[in-house]
Amino acid sequence: MNSYSIIIIYIILTAASTQTYCQNDKKEILNSIIQLTYNAKYDSAGIKIQELKSVNKNSLQINYFEAMILWRQHLVLGSAVQQNEKTKSEFEDKLNYVIREGESVLQKNEKDSIALFYTGAAYGYLAQYYSRVNRSYFKAAGLGKKGLDLHEKLLLFHPKTYDVYYSLGLFNYLASNVPWYLKPVLFILGRSGSQAKAYKYLNTASIKGNFARYEAMETLAGLYTSNEQYNSVDSIYKELKILFPLNANYYNFIYLKQLFSLGADSKFFKVGNEALAQSKLRQKYDDTQKLHLSLIFATIALKYERQNKVNNAIDVYSEYLDRKTDDDDMNCWFLFARGKLYESSGKISNAINDYKMVIQITKNQSFGNMIQSRLNKLIKK
Repeated sequence: MNSYSIIIIYIILTAASTQTYCQNDKKEILNSIIQLTYNAKYDSAGIKIQELKSVNKNSLQINYFEAMILWRQHLVLGSAVQQNEKTKSEFEDKLNYVIREGESVLQKNEKDSIALFYTGAAYGYLAQYYSRVNRSYFKAAGLGKKGLDLHEKLLLFHPKTYDVYYSLGLFNYLASNVPWYLKPVLFILGRSGSQAKAYKYLNTASIKGNFARYEAMETLAGLYTSNEQYNSVDSIYKELKILFPLNANYYNFIYLKQLFSLGADSKFFKVGNEALAQSKLRQKYDDTQKLHLSLIFATIALKYERQNKVNNAIDVYSEYLDRKTDDDDMNCWFLFARGKLYESSGKISNAINDYKMVIQITKNQSFGNMIQSRLNKLIKK
């Protein structure tokens, strides 16, 4: 289990941006916000949120969804949200508001379904925040426990709240695979998990869920991948890429990353080659798409490097550079990576050329100085 999964165990409840117990009068526009968010149109989703806030800025739903857009950006774009102090503060403030107001409602009516859902979900997201950003794992575990308890109570009152089955499914998925050194966390929570329940709950959410459906599909794909049920995985990702074409590169990258960690090389290269072939069908990409396309190339090249197939790795780096993207930072990284392989394989003149190109285009002075030092050593040989 990788470090990401280890962190998630401390969370217990992941209420992704898709999860919501929805008030009917907002269902259509919230569906639209989810569609935009999962298709990486975060600015457009944010505009719709502001339209809702102009009517009722104190709504639990609206504040929750605003925070979830930020969180989805963090999941898809990596560290960008985490490094933005203003964004982190806004995300935490909105979740704390939902918790504070939701708990106030529950003190008056413990069966209030909207408060149960959003308060529980906010606890879960805040748990992720403390575990992944602040590394406060025990605090995260306590927050996650509160969220899971509220969602289970919601199911007692409203068993057809199918979005909540995603939370239960994710918990069972992770808890059933917990390594021995994380057993104390489950002991503290007084819980255990089973893979059979994970399949059951995730499948229920993916079929009957409202906004949780997409997150359940993503998690179910991960479960199928870990058990080498690739036909099921392929089917899920195919549907997700049809639903959210602007995030197709993201789904290809996630699949490759999972296969990479499992050592499933044959399937890895099949998926990788298909992803590269698909990428040739598009001429233009936005920044999010370009990010994940570059990660696909880098992951495939790294796999070749791990197999000591240096020439294959060089070919992959070269294919990316031949695309002539306008991402200078990523171009620098690929030139540096290819230059190192040229250097290690004795093709010094090629390495020198790549390092010189990096120095010409990089805007990072410390990185440029490091490359210059490396270049000077090669020239002296």
